[in-house]
This record gives sequence, C-alpha cells and structure tokens, in this order.
Amino acid sequence: MGVNDTFRKWIGPTPPWAEALPPCALSASEFYRRVHCLMPINFSALESWPRIGLEAMACGVPIIAPKQGGWCDMITHGENGFLAGSVEEFAELATMLAHDEPLRQQIAANARRKLELELANPDLVWAGWQRLFASLGGL
Repeated sequence: MGVNDTFRKWIGPTPPWAEALPPCALSASEFYRRVHCLMPINFSALESWPRIGLEAMACGVPIIAPKQGGWCDMITHGENGFLAGSVEEFAELATMLAHDEPLRQQIAANARRKLELELANPDLVWAGWQRLFASLGGL
C-alpha cells in the first residue's frame, strides 16, 4: 500500500489535489480512517472476492466499485455500496456521496451489516467449507 518508483513510472507525478505516500507509510486501519469512499478502479484485472472490499466494509468506508468481477457478488447497488460501469458513473457517485453525508453513513452501516451477517459470517463460511469437503469424499 503506497507508491514506489515502479508504480510512479506508470502513473506519473502526483496531481496537486492528491497525496501519494511511500509504501507502508500508513497501517491499513489508518488508511481506511482517512478515506471518504473507496473507488478500486481497475478495469483490466478481475478479482473473484476482493479483500480490499471486505476491509473497507469492516472499517466503515463506502465502496464505489466496477460493475464486474466479485464486486457484483459483494455489493447490492445503492444498498451497501455502488457499482459503476464508466469513469463518469464513478465521478457522479463519488460526488453524490460527497454531498450527502447521511447517505454515505447509511451505505457504510449497511455494508458492515452485510459483512457481518453474510459475507464474513463464520457459521456460513464454515458451512460452505463443510459442503466442499463432503463433495470431495469427506476429506
């Protein structure tokens, strides 16, 4: 987590409105405390279960994610986060959250609740593993 010289070659200089910290300058929890919303824009690489989403939900950070990959399984648009299909949609949704703090807080609370009850519920996760093991012949 941070910007090193290799990454800087890809992105160029830091714009005046942004802060690019060196790797490991902040702990993950401190990073999430500073974030108004998380926009993990990466249209070229799909993840089936993005860990950064689970971390953001646990820390109370609303997510605006690409409308693809595992994000579609984790986020119900408008309930516990937002899904965007274009750069324009990302900008529109981020602007909406910037101007509606009660909505931002509600989305964060809904995301935390979904994380606890569904996405990372130990009983549900263990039941899934048990089904997998049973299907493999009881390993």
